[in-house]
Amino acid sequence: MLRQLARDATYARRRPPGAAEAINIILASNAADTTRMIAAGHRYSGFGEGMAERASDAVRRDTRSEQMRTLSGITRPLAPDLAPRLHPGVLAATPLTDPYAFGGVRFWDALARRTSALPGAVQWREQTSRADRINRMLTLAGLFIAEAGDTPRVRDMLRDGALAECLSMEQLELRQCASVSASANDDAHCIARHGLTEPAACFALAQAP
Repeated sequence: MLRQLARDATYARRRPPGAAEAINIILASNAADTTRMIAAGHRYSGFGEGMAERASDAVRRDTRSEQMRTLSGITRPLAPDLAPRLHPGVLAATPLTDPYAFGGVRFWDALARRTSALPGAVQWREQTSRADRINRMLTLAGLFIAEAGDTPRVRDMLRDGALAECLSMEQLELRQCASVSASANDDAHCIARHGLTEPAACFALAQAP
């Protein structure tokens, strides 16, 4: 089984039982995550529409672009109290029955101790163009459950070139948008579109039935 998982990214999808349930968990959790991002984007758009116009600050624009480039290269450490919850042990989480467990649709709400908008309880469909990403998620889950997660194959499968390219493009768009913004209104709209709403599309795996 381990050889099949390492050799064929579609093997986990084709091995019942459990594949359909696992795919449903992935799609539902992903739909919840992207819904949160889109809702946050709408909130920032509302901030932009509600702010009073301010005079353009050319110095602020010039220095901010450089600050954004510097910040993009900084890796922030994970808070010690969060690490165990983001890296649970094998079979320690039960997202199929507990929406607040790691992988569940309410996990990030529980982590942040807040509520947020979520999609309705529907049977989501895969985006055909993202099937390869779901195959890799299923395969990686199988390898980690079998405690075979620290291998070159796993590290290779964790790299998602298409996602990285999509996010890099949105990062570039955000920098360009911020470099020409003239007010806090513009800043909020830049964040709403290129910091939240469009990146949500990069992450999206599910579509409504």
